[in-house]
Amino acid sequence: MPTVAERLWWVFWRLDARRSSNGYSANAISPTEIDAWCRVSGTRLKPWEIRALDEMEIIRLRWLGRDPEDEPEVVEGQPVTPALVKALFG
Repeated sequence: MPTVAERLWWVFWRLDARRSSNGYSANAISPTEIDAWCRVSGTRLKPWEIRALDEMEIIRLRWLGRDPEDEPEVVEGQPVTPALVKALFG
């Protein structure tokens, strides 16, 4: 494996080990989590490395049984309405 790939593989598994869960499945690693991990660990990632990590994340989520394309719309900060309750709870 090329050295650059080893580094990305190592970074990805460090992030994956800290992945949160929503109680039903693993959550996607957010850009905020990547940024926080980089600051705490002193790791600097180039834009192409972040894009590569995003692609690795898509593959990992699919392996875990989640399709990142099927992520629900974010409703945080929306007023509670009958339509919102129906969207959330069916």
